[in-house]
Amino acid sequence: MEQAPGPGSGESSRLRPVRPAVERPSTRPVNIARFKFLGPAARSFFYDWEQSIRNTAALLRTGAGMMPEDRAMHDLIAELSAASEPFAPCWRDHEVRLHWSGVKEYEHPAAAV
Repeated sequence: MEQAPGPGSGESSRLRPVRPAVERPSTRPVNIARFKFLGPAARSFFYDWEQSIRNTAALLRTGAGMMPEDRAMHDLIAELSAASEPFAPCWRDHEVRLHWSGVKEYEHPAAAV
């Protein structure tokens, strides 16, 4: 059985410099939307943070519409609405997006890209 990436799991050394920017102590599950909107390092982590948060809000809106009974998703949306100033205008845009594939661009301090 393949082990999930993480410290001590044989994770590629190329990923290790990125992990501290994404991880933070929390009792809540790791969530990329929470990191993008609430993580202090997110603005410098994503190459085009503005577009990234717009896409994420649109994906959340799509998911919320497709799964109206998903309490965890609605709790996340409520948390972001209350705690993230950038989330509100993205949410008000009412954009929806389906995620099939795409390119994710990150600022990687070790690779200088």
